[in-house]
Amino acid sequence: MWGQAQHRAALLLLLLLLLGQASGDVEDLAMEGNVPEWLHELILKMDQRLQHQERELPKLSAVVRRLEARLEDAERRAKRASAELSELDGGLANVTSLSARHEREIGRLVGCVRGRRLAGRCYLLFREYRSHPEALAACRAGGGQLASARDSGTNDALARYAQTAVAGNWLVWIGVTDERLEGVYLHVADGARAVYAPWHRGPPALQPNGGRAENCVGFTIGDGAWWDSSCDGRHLFMCMYDV
Repeated sequence: MWGQAQHRAALLLLLLLLLGQASGDVEDLAMEGNVPEWLHELILKMDQRLQHQERELPKLSAVVRRLEARLEDAERRAKRASAELSELDGGLANVTSLSARHEREIGRLVGCVRGRRLAGRCYLLFREYRSHPEALAACRAGGGQLASARDSGTNDALARYAQTAVAGNWLVWIGVTDERLEGVYLHVADGARAVYAPWHRGPPALQPNGGRAENCVGFTIGDGAWWDSSCDGRHLFMCMYDV
């Protein structure tokens, strides 16, 4: 019980200190004999600690201000770095776009130098075996499209050019498909309907005859006749380029 009473007395006096009682008031109480010596010493030690903490508080505040300043500086640097990175990304995108543009220009030049010029366009036969989608992508990467004829004069000229470039009656991919709607053949360059379509009409089979299994078109080098074939088949292909 006596220990509990001492504890309660100590808490009461500490509460008085926290509420603004001066240490001199406590000393007066001690001199009057109302506070035990051990409690008086404890309160003085607590008071000293509080005074020490009050003296250290400005230092802590200064440290906090320095840390806040460093944090603000770090945030500014991060924003600058982010802006510089965005600028770099934009520059890289411009370089990539410019490079792709140059590749297309070079492709058109190569197509006209190595290929055949006809009616305001250049045509180049590639002696590589590609699927129809691969051939289309290769032509576009070089600044062109898969070649396609819209009249007999152009189709015959392309067949004659292919005959001078390659020996054999190979199939050559052109830019015509009915992938969008079965039986409706469109030019992939602009989506126009292929009104002119010189399909092969002799043996072994009348064309087109592949149904949904054969949606891409090529011409045979020997006669320029059109055949429908599986788009996954690998054949020669011809690109065309605007002059």
